[in-house]
Amino acid sequence: MDESEIKIAAYREYECWTERIFGSDSKEYKHILPDSTILPDSIYLNSRYQDYPLVGITYEQAINFCKWRSDRVYEKMLINSKNIELNKDQNTTNYFSIENVKSGKYKITKSTKLKDTPVPVYCLPTVNEWVFAAYAGMNKTLYPFGIKPRKILNKTEREKVSVSENEISKPNKCGLKNMIGNVSEMTIEKGKCKGGNYLLMVSDCKPETNHKYTKPEPWLGFRCICEFQDN
Repeated sequence: MDESEIKIAAYREYECWTERIFGSDSKEYKHILPDSTILPDSIYLNSRYQDYPLVGITYEQAINFCKWRSDRVYEKMLINSKNIELNKDQNTTNYFSIENVKSGKYKITKSTKLKDTPVPVYCLPTVNEWVFAAYAGMNKTLYPFGIKPRKILNKTEREKVSVSENEISKPNKCGLKNMIGNVSEMTIEKGKCKGGNYLLMVSDCKPETNHKYTKPEPWLGFRCICEFQDN
């Protein structure tokens, strides 16, 4: 599981790749852009906020990011294993993807080693996976938030704090940051998110508490898990 929620910087890599392959006027490019009424360019494009969690996207956009990330990581793994060479001239007809590799649309010259490179599959966590990671093996009765008690911000302080950078949160025992508070996180179950967010009272941010959403929100982000499958 990712150490922190997906950052704006990571999603902008996705955006730049999509623009390079499909063009800024393409439907593929336009479909991935965050909701600018929730995440305005003054924040999305500002270098100051690149370590902040990405918000303002739909469930489908998060799923598509996971697929893109799987493709890019697998491509890098095959380059490192010398199954393929880096192709800087990819376009709409010859870009690398797991689907194109399996279908034969992306030609691999040294496929004899392909079976030795497992396929990374990134996706949103299930509700149970998310809760398991949030508690990090701690006793739920003694530590209902999955972390040791800290100073709890009052309402006025919380309004001033808003969303924090992903790099400044102290990790839990699994090394995961911001599993409660900050922004809520999507799960594989569409419409169900976990972890609470900066608009909620602390008591509503327990890992086992479910929250709902129907559209992009300024308090909603996500993180990925990765499973490796045999080629």
